[in-house]
Amino acid sequence: MTTKKTSADSQHPVLRAVCYLCSAALILGTVFFGSKNKFSTENGTPIMLAISDSNYSVSVDQLSELYIVAEVANNVSLSSSSYLNMDYISAVTQYSLNQTASTKIEKTNIIDTSSLAKGVIEYEVAAGESMESIANDFGLSTDQIRWSNGKKTTDVTVGETLYLPSVSGIVYTVKNGESLAEIVGKYGSTTDRVEEENNLASRGLSEGLKIVIPNGNLPETERPEYVAPAPVQTYVATTTTYVPTTNLYSTSSNPMPWGWCTWYAWQWRSDNGNPLPGGLGNARYWASQLASRGYATGSTPAYGAVFVSYAGYYGHVGIVTGVNDDGTIQITDMNGTSGWGRVGTRTVEASEWGSWTFVY
Repeated sequence: MTTKKTSADSQHPVLRAVCYLCSAALILGTVFFGSKNKFSTENGTPIMLAISDSNYSVSVDQLSELYIVAEVANNVSLSSSSYLNMDYISAVTQYSLNQTASTKIEKTNIIDTSSLAKGVIEYEVAAGESMESIANDFGLSTDQIRWSNGKKTTDVTVGETLYLPSVSGIVYTVKNGESLAEIVGKYGSTTDRVEEENNLASRGLSEGLKIVIPNGNLPETERPEYVAPAPVQTYVATTTTYVPTTNLYSTSSNPMPWGWCTWYAWQWRSDNGNPLPGGLGNARYWASQLASRGYATGSTPAYGAVFVSYAGYYGHVGIVTGVNDDGTIQITDMNGTSGWGRVGTRTVEASEWGSWTFVY
């Protein structure tokens, strides 16, 4: 029994011919590319030249084209197949690198050094950067960067090296004889976390090693901006009592009338090696009189300074005998704290002494 040939069957030879022609064209193109000198920048394959021209940025389409060319070259055993295979492998490698690159990896000013613990980044400040911008880039605070580098301020300069923690925390330099438990107990975090972030299991602690303390914090007294308070100096009055005479001016070197505030302030300065001149008038005029005679005056209290208060008609003077951390001061005076002719000491708030003038 015979069957009639369908129109589809009659088209098979045409389709086969088209496929053969396409394959032939692909092979001829491959042969052409493969016959070129692969080590010449002028004679490379169009695909590799395009990759080079685009700063080695590889697309998925270019990978597919290189794969087809390499496969055809292998199947027909072209002499250039080895070069084409190397092109394909190089393109795959470059494509992988492009996909895994991140902003921080591409920063050329981050220096990877084995002299630091794993968790520490040695960073070189670039032009246009500030400590604030660096802190934002790495998810840190400016305090963490300052404390990690012993800086009192946030000022940075181009080319300056900063040590940054790779996680939120501080960079700490290990001192001689310190244990991990001591460091963690003083600066925070946990021993497991510090070991993990710094890979200490394999290298251990050593003097001078910079490590990251995750979520660590410097005690106030170890912060670079910390200023130790000046010791409070207190003048202790002796039991000596100054007794008035019938003619004070002829029997004493103190030109001030006894029992008043001016007498005691003048006497205290004389007894402590920093005497004052006479002829200063009432207490309220002492600051202007002494300034005109070369004495330094100001609004900041200091131990041994004469304070000048403008309260009342005559004003009042005495001696600053202590400056305290809380902003208060201690004063010692006559005819003020304890009454006429008596010496007394009291603590004065800033709200009161803020309007005074001090003579140094």
